[in-house]
Amino acid sequence: TLAGLEGINPAVREAALGMGMSPVQVLVRVELPLAGRVILAGIRTSVTINIATAAIGSTIGARTLGDPVIAGLVNGNTAY
Repeated sequence: TLAGLEGINPAVREAALGMGMSPVQVLVRVELPLAGRVILAGIRTSVTINIATAAIGSTIGARTLGDPVIAGLVNGNTAY
């Protein structure tokens, strides 16, 4: 989120303020829509890391959410 917000061109912020927007309006109407793709990419990456960590934990015997993944791999049932 911070990377997305910091990546916005300062001229865009200045233009929004020059149009009379309050700082909250600038955030909601200008900055968040422009940073949305970077924010969603970060969420997607963190979800992928969490799922991979659960699957790796199951390979060493930990009882995690990765158990169905390992069970499906062992039985050759890719749908499971």
